[in-house]
Amino acid sequence: MLSVKDMARIACYAFKPDIVTGGYVKLEVSANCNARCAWCWMFNSDTKPHGLIKVEDVEKFVALNRAHFIAHKTGIMPFFNGECLIHPRIFDILDIIVASGIRLKDIDTNLGMKIDIPKLLSYPFKHIRVNIGGLTKEVHERMMGTDFGLVTDNLRKAFNIAPRRMFVKMVVTKDNFAQIGGMDEFMKSLGGLPENKIIADTGFALPAMASDKDIRGFFDSVVSPNIDRYLKFDYDLSKDRYGIKAREKGCHFILNCITYNGKLTICCQDQLGKLDLGNAFQTPLYELISTDEYKNAILKAKSMGFDFCAECN
Repeated sequence: MLSVKDMARIACYAFKPDIVTGGYVKLEVSANCNARCAWCWMFNSDTKPHGLIKVEDVEKFVALNRAHFIAHKTGIMPFFNGECLIHPRIFDILDIIVASGIRLKDIDTNLGMKIDIPKLLSYPFKHIRVNIGGLTKEVHERMMGTDFGLVTDNLRKAFNIAPRRMFVKMVVTKDNFAQIGGMDEFMKSLGGLPENKIIADTGFALPAMASDKDIRGFFDSVVSPNIDRYLKFDYDLSKDRYGIKAREKGCHFILNCITYNGKLTICCQDQLGKLDLGNAFQTPLYELISTDEYKNAILKAKSMGFDFCAECN
């Protein structure tokens, strides 16, 4: 239940222009994950926060921001870090967003869980992108650790209901590289559309935050010379920490993201929780992004000024 003070704040800001007009914000439904993707070094970090969002916090966030989001056509993507569909009350959360009139954006998922596929597809997601580690059980399970049979069964059901909304994404690694050419046939065999495949370049986000062990583990599992053209970075194995250098300079990850416990960050690669620009379950997002702290953080991010920005790709 919102207080009189909160209602007054909403009335004041609901139709003011600001930089969160259109687009979307990410809401972290789950910081936990059922997969162990080889290319996701940060998820294995001892410092990565874990947790599930509380349904009552979703209600608070939606109530505080509903009028503003609707007025400015700002949607919510119920995904940030982790796997959103493992939340035991995921459908309750989606119901809250849809019932509010706020636009529901796309989601990314590994679809490696038991879930009611027809119910999932009943929600107005424009696109659902499913990450897959490979086109065979051996490669997929080595790259991601989820049950290949369960993933493909879920995909088959989803393709049967809404093939145009379903996309399959494969991040290129040294193990699945040889299977890229089979993506079209893989999609067709499950009832999907070959044109909805995504062959994704491979990045190493926030390398400045990685330990030497993290870097070695990533390279051992993911990198080999035959995928160099699919990498977002250059490297030199003879150098300290393999000399990782981003191929495209500047930040490409600035986005308003809310963690499962309410922290606002502007980096969609901030899995380690380095930024905290206020609690979005207590304060409307409009107020948080109006602060000098937020504006200065945006300027600093654009110039790659945070310590964790170095060579991020």
